[in-house]
Amino acid sequence: STSQNPSAPSVKSHGEVDGKYNDFMSSNSKNLSASAINSHREVDGKDNNFFNILGLPNELITPIFSHLLPKDRLRARVNKRLLKVELETKYFIKKMIIGEFSPQFEERQSDNTINTAPSRRPYDLVVTIDGHSYSPDFIPRTTQNASIEYLRIELSGNDVSHREVYNRIKIIDVKMLDLRFQNDYFSREIIVDSFFLDIAKRIEVATIDKCLNITAEVFHQVYKGMIDGSCKLRNFHTYEVNKHQCNLFLQLIGISFADAKFRSNRDIEVYGFGFQCNSHYIYSSTNPIHFRIFDGKFEIFLNNFVFDGIEGEFGFVLHETEESLWEAKKPERYS
Repeated sequence: STSQNPSAPSVKSHGEVDGKYNDFMSSNSKNLSASAINSHREVDGKDNNFFNILGLPNELITPIFSHLLPKDRLRARVNKRLLKVELETKYFIKKMIIGEFSPQFEERQSDNTINTAPSRRPYDLVVTIDGHSYSPDFIPRTTQNASIEYLRIELSGNDVSHREVYNRIKIIDVKMLDLRFQNDYFSREIIVDSFFLDIAKRIEVATIDKCLNITAEVFHQVYKGMIDGSCKLRNFHTYEVNKHQCNLFLQLIGISFADAKFRSNRDIEVYGFGFQCNSHYIYSSTNPIHFRIFDGKFEIFLNNFVFDGIEGEFGFVLHETEESLWEAKKPERYS
């Protein structure tokens, strides 16, 4: 049998490496030796018993970085070599929420992941990433090379830090964007035609509290872009839209509303239901009604809509499969 050289470096199994990669970022040692953690994979860092991440080539370090929490990735930036790897490594964030510190905001975090800091004041920014609380300073650093599945921004202030958050939307890689705000500054100054066109080209699902300044022409441009593939957007929803612009949009795509009915030269399907009825096309000026208009694979929905009012709930979806379209038309959705 071949004898083993006791001085040769030991080869760690996959399980050992997996158990240690979350701990190599210890800030207590310049050689990144791991400190103990409270889990079933505890690492004893005494006597230099650590996983030396710097002993690996860059192509093996990169996959490790993709599994690290943002705070652990950022700790690596104190090392020049790891800084370069970290900056070039794309990583995934499932859920990111940017809000303001308030008792109401904390109550809405069902998993109680936000740790209240005594120094926080009302309207100070609060950031949670995949259930962990972070400083607002993490926003530009964690979003510059991250792919975010769901980003919710819930703000009411309008100072410089708040405006910087909204400006970053233009450069963040996001799949689903949810914008909620209580200050009319954002709906008036931020949510304008150019902003909506930009997110329509980059984001698949967008929910925006108020779109009162989006024009019918831009809704029409996005509609055409969704159909011809020039826009990435597939699902849009707003809780407040200018109804006049909404009516103009319907006219631009060849759909009119008169005598309590929608009409078009194309073959469209319309489903409508109100609070006191469950029948097609029933409408009254005092009874808000919900409509679903299907134009091929394109669905337009109007919720709590009274056409002689000013504001209403509006959105559209491009169904990319027959299964999705069939599910959207099921009667139980309108009962």
